[in-house]
Amino acid sequence: MMAFVGVSLSVGAWLATLLWIMATLTTLVGFGGLRARKNVRVEPTVLVATRTAQGLALCAVAITGGPVGLAIVSVAVIEVVATIVVFRALGPLPSHRNSVQGVLALPWRRAFALAGIEVVSLAYLRADLLLVSRILGAGVGAVYGMIYRVLDALTTAIGSVGLWLFAENVTSTDDTTTAEHLRERSLVLLPRLSFVIAIGALLLSELAADVIGLSRGATSALQLLIAAFPLLAVNSLELHARSGAGRNREVLRVGTVALIVNIGMCLFLISAFGVVGAAVALLASETTQSVLLLGASTSAERARVGRSIWLGVLCGAILVALGSAVHAGMLPVAGLLVVVAIAIVAAPFVHRRRVAVLS
Repeated sequence: MMAFVGVSLSVGAWLATLLWIMATLTTLVGFGGLRARKNVRVEPTVLVATRTAQGLALCAVAITGGPVGLAIVSVAVIEVVATIVVFRALGPLPSHRNSVQGVLALPWRRAFALAGIEVVSLAYLRADLLLVSRILGAGVGAVYGMIYRVLDALTTAIGSVGLWLFAENVTSTDDTTTAEHLRERSLVLLPRLSFVIAIGALLLSELAADVIGLSRGATSALQLLIAAFPLLAVNSLELHARSGAGRNREVLRVGTVALIVNIGMCLFLISAFGVVGAAVALLASETTQSVLLLGASTSAERARVGRSIWLGVLCGAILVALGSAVHAGMLPVAGLLVVVAIAIVAAPFVHRRRVAVLS
């Protein structure tokens, strides 16, 4: 992949990259064990602490003018420490007297399905970055990668709810009431929470663009990625819930189609519109995921999933308009959009209070 985007690394940097990838994938196994044991505290804590430490390490290397190899080694070491922490929290694994029989009895079919989902998800998250670097050059790709990290951070911040829901669905095979209640509440609250976070990130993006000297195209791409966040949050929540309920074929099918759409749109739009085209491709592929998820919904879940998807689309449209208004200095329009956003976020709480008063 490095050769594909025209980047070369030293032998030490390659080894550190391999260690980094292995630690990351091993940590995911530990996270799976924690979810199965309904431990919902360690994973988000480790994720936030790890990404914060890695960010600070990268900033320190950049400020001091250190080599790329040092940056990669720093990130890899922090990732290894995170892996150790996760498996210490998981505790010793149960032993089997007949190890061969125990291995054969493992749910390999589901394991391969989950592995396929992870591969498709990773490809989906990085396909546009690779294509930007290949088509526009490694320098532009590095800028796009930097602004894409904002979306990665937002997704990490909100993704713990989806992982919690995954664990609830896996362990609630006898009584699905708790999992379904959590899912329903999440579909109401999560898009609104992501909307609030996205508004803050959007407003900060204008300030950050001036501080670090982002071009208008890069700033627009960043704001479009932020605008995709509410819909991405809904899709992520549903994919986790359905995977936890054993609907892995459906999840893999949706992810594969979204990946194909993303790659196709990137090939067409990046050459024409640069990094903005890549951001638009993400919006298109997230919309595709939403349509497929809605189409695959059961009759019992279609209404609530549909409401959340439309809410994600509405929030995304408001974010695009808000970004344009702020950049153009149209403060009255921006203020009106913020008022609309407050009304959307407050709506379920106002409704609940009204119902409580009437009852």
